[in-house]
Order: sequence, then structure tokens, then C-alpha cells
Amino acid sequence: MAKKKWLLVPLVVVVGGFLLVWKSRFEWFPAAATRPTRAVKIPLAHPKNPDTISVMTANIALDTPTESQYPWAKRRALVARVLLKYHADIIGTQASSPVQTAYLSHYLTAYLHYPTHAHWGVNVFASLSGALETWNQIWFKADRFALVAAAHGLVRPHHLQANPTENTYYSLVVLRDRLGILPDTIVIDTHLRHGNYNAALCARKLHRILARWKKRFPHAPAMLMGDMNHPKSDAAVYTALCGNSGPGLPPGTRLKDTFDYHARPKGVLWGTWQQFKGQPVIALPSDLILVSPTWRFTPAKILRDHTPKGLYPSDHYFVMSDLTWPGGPRSTP
Repeated sequence: MAKKKWLLVPLVVVVGGFLLVWKSRFEWFPAAATRPTRAVKIPLAHPKNPDTISVMTANIALDTPTESQYPWAKRRALVARVLLKYHADIIGTQASSPVQTAYLSHYLTAYLHYPTHAHWGVNVFASLSGALETWNQIWFKADRFALVAAAHGLVRPHHLQANPTENTYYSLVVLRDRLGILPDTIVIDTHLRHGNYNAALCARKLHRILARWKKRFPHAPAMLMGDMNHPKSDAAVYTALCGNSGPGLPPGTRLKDTFDYHARPKGVLWGTWQQFKGQPVIALPSDLILVSPTWRFTPAKILRDHTPKGLYPSDHYFVMSDLTWPGGPRSTP
């Protein structure tokens, strides 16, 4: 009898391991879409210009020991105030740990956000990777949009980088206008990493991901936002981000940068990375909002909010643009 019990142990381990692998299969493949959110009784919005929405990208700076001079506890109230001040309809945040996201969700009560939790992993390393997948959060006003479908994960899951910090993650949502004015919209939030070669490959892969989703939502315009770490002057990455013709780029996903580079003052650093000091490090912005050509938009604005004592909410300026839908067919799944 004792031998039979011992035989059960490896059987349980094998079956348990199989179930964990099955549950975590999306760790090794592109993230699958989530189901639509349940209907929630939220009053509808009554905007003055219902065909126009505001969009913001905000790298809120991860709370790390290397930034001990500007800890999250010191900045978090300012970050929440700035986000609430501009009350964009859609916000893409980057470098937001679960603790930081939990804090913001306490104050951004008019918003829903995605992703809400990390994927399980088959081991501690896969679980850590799943946690990193939640650092790009997409916030959207609950009285204006409903979540139709979503996905998040590694941009290149089969090409992990030797340096783990150089892996790029993305979050994607398909939002439906509860007012029935805008078409279903695909929103992608990402944080490209620093290496040029991998960043360019990730930019191309993001367009292939977008192309897959546009097959399901053929009339859906798109927006791609985030900390790209590469400005327009980095031609290889920027060209791939815009979806201009090139190897590995699918047709029909071309995007337009919302910045008007002709408006840049001559001889002035216009970058959005400023190291908490309000002094841009590079000449051009690297925090970008790119949209489908069907959108009309106001030129992107760099938001330079800070306290009288010189405290900035992040080491990056936030960026915002207003998008107007000119009309056309709504998307259907």
C-alpha cells in the first residue's frame, strides 16, 4: 500500500506540471485576447464635442532604488493631480509597477484600465515576466468607452534579450464608443527599449500585431503611444514605428506622428526625457502618439507641469493630443 502511495507522487507532479504549462501557454506565445468586460451601469458621457477625444501618453517613472532622490511616495500625488487636471479620455502609462497602478486606480475613479493582472508562469522567471507585462497600462473613461477585447505580453516572445531589461512589452485594447459616434478603436501602449536594432524589430512586430487585429476590426482606426526611447532623428526605429514601407512591415497599418516638428523653436532642446530636472536631454521628443491617417488631430503638446519647488511628476514630460473622427462606418467584430 505504501508503494502505491509513493507511485502517486510522481503522477501528481507530472499532471500538475502539465496543468501549469497548459495554464501558462500564453507565456510562450503572443498574448490571447481577453473576453469583453461585463456590462456595468455607468451613466453615459455628455461631451461638448462628441466626435473629439483627448489622448495622453505618460511614462510615470518606475519606483526604483536608482531614483531614490525622486521616490514614488514623493511624486505620486503630483502624478495623480496632473492626470486628473488634463482628464484625457484615453491615457497610456508606462513604467507603472503594480503598486503604482494600484495607487492611481484609487484616484482615477472615472477610468477603467487594462491589464488588471499578470499572467501566471510555470516558474518564478515566467511569473516575473508576467508581472512586467502589466507595466504598460491603458486607462479609458468608463462613461465613454467599453472594452471589447484586449491583449498584452512580450512584443517578441520568441526572441528574448540577453539583458532582461531590453525586452519590450505591449498592451492593446479595442474600445467601443458607448455614444455610438466613434468607430471601434485599437489602442496600443508600449515602451520600446534602448538598443536600436531590437527597437526597430519591435516596432515592425507591433505593426504586424496591429495588422492581425485589423483583420478582426477592419474599420477600426488605431493609435500607438508610449515611451519609444527613440526620437524622429533615429530614422530606422522611427520609420518602423510609423509603418512606412520596409521589410517586415504589413500594408495598411501606416500611422502619423501627432507632433508638428515645424513648431519646434530653433536651437531649443525639445525632448521629453528630462531626468526629473525639467531640462531635456535630447533634441526631439521620444514620447510619441501615432495615429491612423483617418484621424484629424491637434499637434501634440508637451506637458511641463511641476511644483513651485521644482518637483516633476516623472523623468519624462507627458504628451497629449486631441483626435477628431471625421466620420465613416463603425467597426463590427
